Amino acid sequence: MTENNSLFVALDNELQKLISTTKPAYRRRLANKLSKAIRADQQKRIRSQKNVDGTAYEPRRRRVLRSQKGIKFLYQGDVRTLKNWRATRGRRGRMITGFDEERNAVRSFYRSNIERYLEINHSEVKKTSNRRDPMFRRLRTAHFLKSSASSAAAVVGFQGRAAAIARQHQYGLEGSINALAETKYPQRQLLGITPHERLQLIELIYHDLVSEL
Repeated sequence: MTENNSLFVALDNELQKLISTTKPAYRRRLANKLSKAIRADQQKRIRSQKNVDGTAYEPRRRRVLRSQKGIKFLYQGDVRTLKNWRATRGRRGRMITGFDEERNAVRSFYRSNIERYLEINHSEVKKTSNRRDPMFRRLRTAHFLKSSASSAAAVVGFQGRAAAIARQHQYGLEGSINALAETKYPQRQLLGITPHERLQLIELIYHDLVSEL
C-alpha cells in the first residue's frame, strides 16, 4: 500500500466515524450531494473522451458500408424499385432495405412477401464511414446516467439497456452491432474515480460535516 493510499484509508476511517454520529436524514442529504458530485465527474470525463487513468478513448473503427445498386420486384401486385439496397433482418425474418424512388424514402420489405424478382443488380457501392462526433453523448446525460442516495450509500450508474451497453465498453466485452453481427468493443471506461476526484469528495464530506457539527 502506497503512502497516498494509506492516507486515503486513514481519512476514510475518520470520516466514517464522524458520519456515524450524525442522523439518518443528514446522511441522506450528504449522500445526495456526493452522488451528484460523482455523476458530474463521470459526465465531465466522458465528455472529454478519457478513461479513468487519463488516457484517451480508443477511437471508433472505420466502417465500410456496402450496398447493391438496384433491385426490382413484384410486391402485393405492384412493381417496386429500390436503389442502394442491402439485405437486412426484421422481427419476422429476412428483409430487403433500400431507397424507394417512387415514395422518395428508405423502405424495407420482407422477402417472404415478395412475389417475384424482376431485376437484380448486384454491383456493389462501397462507402467508408468515419464518425467524428463524440462517443456516448446520450449515455452520459442524466436521463441514462442515474444518481441516487440513501442514508447508507451514494449510487451512480446506468440501468436497463443503457447498463448493458455501458458494461460492454467499460470492460471491453463482445456485443451485438445488429441482428446479424457481433464485435468485441475496445475498453472505454465510463465509470470510475480518480485519486484527485476522491480527494475532492473527501473535502466535500469534511466541509459539510464541519458546517453540520
